[in-house]
Amino acid sequence: MRRGWGRWRGYMDELEVVMRQAAERLSEAEALIAEAWERGAWHTRQRESVESEILRRVQDMPFLGPLMEAARRLDGAERLEPPDFIGRPWTEDESMSALASPTRFPERPGLEASPPGPEQAPPARLRAAERALAERSRSMVVLLDDLVNPRNASAVIRTSEALGMQEVHIAQAEGRADLERTVTMLAERWLDLFWYRDVEAAIAGLRERGYRILVSDYSASAEPLEHVPLGEKVVVAFGSEQRGVSPALRAAADGFFFLPSAGFTSYLNVSVMAGVSLYTLDRRMRAEGLRTPIADDDRARLRRAWYSALAKGDDRRAGEFMGWLDSPPDPAPPRGAPSSSRPVSPPESPFRKV
Repeated sequence: MRRGWGRWRGYMDELEVVMRQAAERLSEAEALIAEAWERGAWHTRQRESVESEILRRVQDMPFLGPLMEAARRLDGAERLEPPDFIGRPWTEDESMSALASPTRFPERPGLEASPPGPEQAPPARLRAAERALAERSRSMVVLLDDLVNPRNASAVIRTSEALGMQEVHIAQAEGRADLERTVTMLAERWLDLFWYRDVEAAIAGLRERGYRILVSDYSASAEPLEHVPLGEKVVVAFGSEQRGVSPALRAAADGFFFLPSAGFTSYLNVSVMAGVSLYTLDRRMRAEGLRTPIADDDRARLRRAWYSALAKGDDRRAGEFMGWLDSPPDPAPPRGAPSSSRPVSPPESPFRKV
């Protein structure tokens, strides 16, 4: 991120959370007041004058008054956008972009592999790579539609990689926003990332591959996260932090899910929601036998790229690592994962939909 914008985004993000909470409470209060004063029974002129009268009364209120004055200064047709898009904008004829591990780490020309000796212990890095490869799956992928804050997209990418997912799809009209490496911790190096100018293109491609699309949303038809129907190939989609689920994504959804809440806060930050949702759905897919590992040729393709990446530009080490390709080492032990012999069952939610 460019110098100075970190503080700007931090301020705006925190202020947005407070404004949304205040707006939600104000909306609830207005509904109660309208019911108490029988607003629905008013005649047409009274109903039509409500908004203009509210605007008149807020002109001298703290915070709201200055906002109204700023709105007057803006051109009515002007679209409110961030002052500077930080990333690579789309070219005129560009609608999609992809970046996978084999593209990031292509084969090095002239590199000679050095097969290991009969008693040579495998490098710890390669055993860690094999542990990740053994858990890699494309059964569940993520779709992010028009996220405003790159920190949120970066956090979702890191969570996806940690859970063994291989694909993240991002629809963003402006272009490819820069990821924040302090958030991703370079998790993007091990993933296949896809960017789209519009979400319709992302939906069409995933549909063609046979994916079922589940969208995070508090709609009337949404089901609790623990009970939303799954499938062998699932897209878990999240809409914009500011604008919510887009009409195109809503129309394409095969199902909606929500996370039941028990406190005053009725919604979570999108990266937190994604973390909870992806973990829960991944556990469910494992328990229901729906999560399948990547194909052997897919695994071999990633293995070659990852081994090259783990050499970190050292040709001698790269030759040593490539020597293990024909006979990969055993995976390293899992990190705090439950025993494979112990079934994992998703807990029943004690909460109701609110």
